[in-house]
Amino acid sequence: MKKLLFSIFEEIKMSSEQSNIAVRGFASYKKGQDLEPFAYEMGEIGTDQVVVKVTHCGICVSDLDCMDDAFGWSKYPFIPGHEVVGEVCAFGSGVKHLKIGQRVGVGPNRSSCMNCVECNNGFEQLCDDAIATLQPGEHGGFADHISISGEWIIPVPDNLDSVSAAPLMCAGVTAFTPLRLYTTSLMKVGVVGIGGLGHLAVQFASKMGNEVTAFASNPSEEDIAAFKELGASHVVNFSDYEAMGAAGNSQDFIFSTIYGGDVGLKQFVRILKPRGRLCAVGAAMEPMNFAASRLVFGQKSIMGSASGGREHTREMLEFSSRHGIKPFTETMKMSECNEAIQKVRKREVRYRMVLINDLS
Repeated sequence: MKKLLFSIFEEIKMSSEQSNIAVRGFASYKKGQDLEPFAYEMGEIGTDQVVVKVTHCGICVSDLDCMDDAFGWSKYPFIPGHEVVGEVCAFGSGVKHLKIGQRVGVGPNRSSCMNCVECNNGFEQLCDDAIATLQPGEHGGFADHISISGEWIIPVPDNLDSVSAAPLMCAGVTAFTPLRLYTTSLMKVGVVGIGGLGHLAVQFASKMGNEVTAFASNPSEEDIAAFKELGASHVVNFSDYEAMGAAGNSQDFIFSTIYGGDVGLKQFVRILKPRGRLCAVGAAMEPMNFAASRLVFGQKSIMGSASGGREHTREMLEFSSRHGIKPFTETMKMSECNEAIQKVRKREVRYRMVLINDLS
């Protein structure tokens, strides 16, 4: 099977125009279809560009959303993947802070203007000119190489293994950033949905000195034990009306991974203490629909958070390295990406799937 795939890659490569680096990967050619072998020529390396030889790449729900054109912006064919760890193998003349062979990470963003207010304040992910790793017309990390702007290349700490580091480049920084910005030690922090993002948020919030409550739907005894091992002091079944009633007005900050409009938000607003804040990170397309009075009385607020900037990504990796924070992972070969994607779709992975590059 592997020889057949490489044969297909070679045929595609031979038909491509000559350039510096030929990239092999797996691309989505059409909405709702499996990934297929795809090759493209990277072209001349720009002055500020860095080429990374991919060794590991996590699978994120956002990859599946882009494959399915859930946001209405997908442009086919494209190679998914934005939780990348690999080694620097080439860079332009303007890159001075990296060296060949250095282990680095690539996350959801590949560049930004570096001059606007958001970029200058460390929120580069909010830049109007930011380009996502999976931006239409760009290719991601389900491949043997990826090229992005040198400013967005993040070195990976030596004592953080690559399998663990890959999901941290997206799931990790998405969980870390709002906790870093909007919580302080000794707060009571609720984490809703203990999956790929949630199980990392529990670890981060706990190590930041907060009292953590994990909110999960019908958790088993095994789940409860696992959540407490991650750092949760309490576990609440949010499908239990009485348990949720008892948790009313108990949390200073709630980190919600629920992926579905206002599902869950109504009940969790009343879990907040007065002046509490609920942070939604599930990028649902459905509208939220509930009365403003739920916020007005108690002066509560709802906010969203999108990934993180370069400095928060560096902080997150260092924090993870220092405190031994790692995602629960499963691994498969990159040539098995379709089987791996199906496991993610069916929610059979606990909690993050990482592809190991076997294309070269």
